[in-house]
Amino acid sequence: MHLSIFVHFSFFLAVLGVPELTVHPAKAPTAKTRNGTYVGLAVPQLSQDIFHGIPFAQAPRFELAQSLNSSWSGTHEAVEPGLTCSGYGSNNLLGLEVGEDCLNLNVVRPSGTKTNAKLPVMVWIYGGGFRQGSINDREFNTSYMVETSVQIGKPVIIVSINYRLSAFGFLFSKEVQSKGATNLGIRDQWKALEWINENIAGFGGDPKQVTVWGESAGAFSIGWLTVAYGGQNSNLFQKAIMVSGTSFGVGSGYPVFAQSTYNALTNDTGCNHAIDSLQCLRELPFETLNTTITNLPANLLGFQPILDGDILRNSPSFAYAQNPPLIAPVDIITGCNTDEGMSEALGAQTPFNTSAEVEYFLTAGLGVDSTVANEILTLYPEDAQYPPYSQPMTLDWPALTAALGIQSGTQTRRVYGIINDFAMMSGRRLTAASWTPLTGKKAYSFRWDVDPTRLPLVYTPGLGVGFAEHGAELSFEFRLPYVSGSAYPPIPDVPAMRNVSYAMQAHFVAFAATGDPNAHHLNWIPKWPAYAGSTQNFVYNATLDDTLNLHVEKDDFRSEQISWFNARWTYLN
Repeated sequence: MHLSIFVHFSFFLAVLGVPELTVHPAKAPTAKTRNGTYVGLAVPQLSQDIFHGIPFAQAPRFELAQSLNSSWSGTHEAVEPGLTCSGYGSNNLLGLEVGEDCLNLNVVRPSGTKTNAKLPVMVWIYGGGFRQGSINDREFNTSYMVETSVQIGKPVIIVSINYRLSAFGFLFSKEVQSKGATNLGIRDQWKALEWINENIAGFGGDPKQVTVWGESAGAFSIGWLTVAYGGQNSNLFQKAIMVSGTSFGVGSGYPVFAQSTYNALTNDTGCNHAIDSLQCLRELPFETLNTTITNLPANLLGFQPILDGDILRNSPSFAYAQNPPLIAPVDIITGCNTDEGMSEALGAQTPFNTSAEVEYFLTAGLGVDSTVANEILTLYPEDAQYPPYSQPMTLDWPALTAALGIQSGTQTRRVYGIINDFAMMSGRRLTAASWTPLTGKKAYSFRWDVDPTRLPLVYTPGLGVGFAEHGAELSFEFRLPYVSGSAYPPIPDVPAMRNVSYAMQAHFVAFAATGDPNAHHLNWIPKWPAYAGSTQNFVYNATLDDTLNLHVEKDDFRSEQISWFNARWTYLN
């Protein structure tokens, strides 16, 4: 049963924490797609039109997404959230309705946008380790970004897209590959971009001004999209913003490991006895399959993109090394956080007290031998400075984390530093440095250096114990002072913190609208130089004592360590 526009609008207001107003259905916004006309919600408090849960494809289990072939006269309501794709992790804690028919999107635009407005379009791709995430997560409320765009005179439309997760989106095996059903989550993103290309004009958007924008797994996804199909992106997007992720760092999964996961899944469901085990998995009741996936051993739950010879034909290091490079020629922003490696999501929250334990961790986690692991340990000696970089190494880190019930050791911060550079910082620098010479397109690089929390430590489930860790910028990215039901740290109620958030949004919007992050006309924000010719990062810095320190830095810190990783992606990635 569909909720009325009024009931759903009331819910939306409660989420945003704004006063409830009377809604006039006759003034509800409409948008025409190839399939038919949708009617959305008018939000006068924000001067925005919002369309929820618009399907962009059908998602038959373990098959390629299929274009919608139905059409209608009259209107269909787009006022309720669509289903969230099934995964595991925080999705199960947010109270979202989960199901397989989850390939839907949300659209937010300035109110009164005309069909012929040709506004730039930003496409949000959520993160979550390819196992969780949803456009219905309240942390990913794009209304404030649209508001910022209007305020700086660069109005945009923002589309948020779902894609399949966990085994439903990234199951891989010889059986799956033989059916051409690999990397379905990445293919879903591509399918959404095709839908946007065909239909966004009906919302007042310009299909030739599309910027893909993502964080964490969303950013790694964009890294893959830039090399997908050998770099031939069919002009589906012209710009990209990658926050905490690039084509490098996490890399592709291992087919042998993925086959073990597939075998365990078919064994646990009894599908190993079927003539066609994949078809058997397709026909299982959803609850049976979903429960079996969730209950797989932790070491078999590493679902992620894998080279398949089709959509993902080449490793990023190979794509970058070709002449011409096999990379989509688009303008980019790439950046990451100062203390990324502190994140428990990246596996660095360890209790190690000896170099031998760290060596074993590196051989197991990075797939390197003991000789290479010891090269890394030499580059990252015990007595160096490690995350959180704003704090002295004299802190009793094991005692500080123990107060939160989290076990650390004397080597924990050293591991933070290694993973910080391996997973995030090295790939960011290589991408920024390589992009313009290889593609002829502009690249801008940033470092997010804001500690929303310091001491005493504050634990955020899925992230870690604070500082500028992985994910710490998300509330700033979306300019959210408070999000009901979200585990992410909100923007502290400090003017400098609010301003650093606004600066980031102004940069992203200006870039999406013009290709230049400086085209925001805010004279209190320093100029952000393109990376080519400057090798500089824009640094977002603000402190809890209300100091705003936006500035530009030379991107040469930890040069020896980061260069070591960047010279070895051929086998590390």
